[in-house]
Amino acid sequence: MPQTFDWDYAAEDVSLSALYSMSKDEQWDAARDIDWNLGEGTFPRGLLNVKPNDDTEQAAAFAAELQKWVISQILHGEQGAMLAAANIVEKAPSLEIKAASAVQVVDEMRHIEVFRQFLDTRHGGRYPPEVALESLLIQIIENPDWDMIALGTHILIEGLALASFGMLKRASLDPLLRQILRRVMRDESRHISIGFSALTPVYSELSASELKFRQEFIIEALILLYSKAKHEQIYERLEMTPSQQQVVGRLSGEQTTQLRRDLSRKIVPYCRRLGLLEANQSFLAKEIARLDLADL
Repeated sequence: MPQTFDWDYAAEDVSLSALYSMSKDEQWDAARDIDWNLGEGTFPRGLLNVKPNDDTEQAAAFAAELQKWVISQILHGEQGAMLAAANIVEKAPSLEIKAASAVQVVDEMRHIEVFRQFLDTRHGGRYPPEVALESLLIQIIENPDWDMIALGTHILIEGLALASFGMLKRASLDPLLRQILRRVMRDESRHISIGFSALTPVYSELSASELKFRQEFIIEALILLYSKAKHEQIYERLEMTPSQQQVVGRLSGEQTTQLRRDLSRKIVPYCRRLGLLEANQSFLAKEIARLDLADL
């Protein structure tokens, strides 16, 4: 789809206009508004609840690497969301959607800045993107339809981000990370609201076959996102034996299960609100239930 102009300039969508104004008012600066000395070297960096009999050097190393891996995937997702929002600015039909998405581009770049600095400060580097996550981001960004880009970004990627942030807040005692998450989560919640405001009137006019196409896209994306929650990159970096992988896999399994559950609990109501869950004789709801992705 080529670039789309809105030569009318009429501000007809009150909710999107309000979200655009809110986006401007809630801007913050990663260098000025984050205390980068907060709790430095004081709190554990790991995500595992390691018990005394599990407190081995390997388990401790895995715990730190797991947090590094999770935040690295968040960082890559933020870049994907930035590029997707830029595409929405280019392709969306109305100026209100373009305006709200333009500010989102700035938000996502700020998130890239803050997570990149956190990883450098706390972990001295980052992991590359998982193949499944990279594949999904490319599918979203390269989609020719702006609404599909918005669906993938505002509902799936932002939903995954909020689920991951919730897991990090529960598991991490690092006050610097918790300060960052509070600010980023507020931005992401606003981005999801932009998606609802932009997509709801569009999806109310789609045919059954058009809705089915979007339902199938969500199922395929969820399967990809679920397959992403693996730790081969960590195992390889730490040169772990199969038996060691089994031990830390047991320790991290609870976190992985909770992340999947949290993702489902966010995606299901998002889809219901857009009219996608019950469309086509509840096709999406049945598929999610069949795949055991959520309790409906």
